[in-house]
Amino acid sequence: MSYYWVYDRESTHSPKGFAPFERKRLGEIDLDEVSKRARASKESKPVVELKGYKVLGDGKVEKPMVVKATGFSKSAEKKIAAAGGEAVRL
Repeated sequence: MSYYWVYDRESTHSPKGFAPFERKRLGEIDLDEVSKRARASKESKPVVELKGYKVLGDGKVEKPMVVKATGFSKSAEKKIAAAGGEAVRL
């Protein structure tokens, strides 16, 4: 007699004894792209919201802005703060 496991994704148990961990992947965006989005705004300190993205420090920040994102690299946070802006984690 042979036994086999039926794997159900909704179940908390898997055939190997633990539930699989499904990590959410973040998209990556450079500061150049964030600056392009902020340039389109006429506000003195525009707000750029990037849910599900990690902001990377490649590029320049030309004017102060508030960037709301899921994650930031250390260099991106420094460049945003040096330009007079804010880096807010969602």
